[in-house]
Amino acid sequence: MRPPRLLKKLWPAPPECHMPGFDEAYYLEHNPSVRNFTGSPLQHYLQHGWRDGCDPSAGFSSSGYLAANPDVTANDLNPLAHFLKHGLAEGRGGWQKGSSPDRSLSIDQRASAEWFSDDNSGMPLIFMYWENSEIVEPPSASSWKSFYPNFRVFREEDVVPILPETFVDVFLSIKLPAAKSDMARIFLLREHGGLYVDAHVGPTRSSYLLMTLARLAGCNLMLFSRDWLMDERSNYFDLINGVIAARQGAPELSMIIDKMMTNVIEHWHKEMETSDYVQYDLFSLTGTWLLAERFLEVPALRPNVRLEFRPKVVVNIIKDGASSGFELYKFHSYRGPGNHWSERQLYERLFRRGG
Repeated sequence: MRPPRLLKKLWPAPPECHMPGFDEAYYLEHNPSVRNFTGSPLQHYLQHGWRDGCDPSAGFSSSGYLAANPDVTANDLNPLAHFLKHGLAEGRGGWQKGSSPDRSLSIDQRASAEWFSDDNSGMPLIFMYWENSEIVEPPSASSWKSFYPNFRVFREEDVVPILPETFVDVFLSIKLPAAKSDMARIFLLREHGGLYVDAHVGPTRSSYLLMTLARLAGCNLMLFSRDWLMDERSNYFDLINGVIAARQGAPELSMIIDKMMTNVIEHWHKEMETSDYVQYDLFSLTGTWLLAERFLEVPALRPNVRLEFRPKVVVNIIKDGASSGFELYKFHSYRGPGNHWSERQLYERLFRRGG
C-alpha cells in the first residue's frame, strides 16, 4: 500500500528477529519492562521471558506447555522453540487453552480442529468472495478446502441479505468486481467473523496459520503487512487488503462499512448525473486506504495502530511468503491482462448505466 506524501526513511531497517508464534506487540504490551532490555523482545523471551512465565502470544501458554510436557521442563528447554521443532509434529498439547482435539487426526487436521473448536468461536471459518461469470469456482478453493473443511466461497447472493435494504440496489449496480469484493469482505467479516482471503491467496501449512491467527484471541481486527516491502529504501508502509481477520460483530468493521457506503453512494450520485466517465480511485473509495486512514498512524514508515484502537486492532507483519500459513499470489492465473481494477478504473464507469 502506498499512502500519499509519506516521509522518506532516513534510518536503516531494524534487524530481523522472527519466530513463528511470537507476537512482538503482544509481548511488549504484557511485559512493558522488556523495553529496557538491550536485545530484541524475541531474544528476551528466548533467554529470560519463558522462565518467568511470559507467553509469546495470546494463543500460546508457556507455563501450560511446560506443565503438560515435564520432559521439556526437565531439560530446561524453551517451550515455544520446542513446540515448533518437535512438539507440533509429535502432537503435544498444553500450549493452547481449550479442549484437546482428537489425537487420531493428522497434525494439520488437529491444528484446524483445535482452532475451530467451540472454545474458539471468534474464528469460525476461512472464506473468500467470488464473482466471475466465466470461471465458476476460484482456482484456489480446492486447495483451501483440502486444508480446512470449513472453508467457504461466498457470492453475491450470500451478501445481499446482510446489506442494508437501502444499499442493495446500489451494490448490485456496481460493475467492477473488485469494488464489490472490497465491500463484501467487510460485511461478511462482520456477519460471520473469521479470515478473509483474496482468490489469489493459497494455504501453506495449517500449523503456521494457526499460530498466526492465535493473535485474534486478544483483538477484534487483525490486518496484515509485508515486512520485506518496508526496508531502508521504502518511503511508505505496506498494508494488505487481500487478507483480513476479524471477530464476528467487531465494531471496528462497522466504522469501515459506514465510510464505504458513504463514499459509494456519493459516487453513485455523480455518475447518475451524467453519461460520461467520472474519475474515481478504488484505493480510497472502498479499498486499503479506508483501513489505513481509520486505524493507523499516517504518515508513517511502519504500520502503527493509532493509540485509541489498541489493542483491539493489530497489524501482523509477515516476515516471509509462507510462514504465516498463507501465500499471496499463489493462484493468480484467473486474472487476464488489462483486467486489474487499477487499470479498469481509469476508463470504466463504476456503475451500470441507469443504476
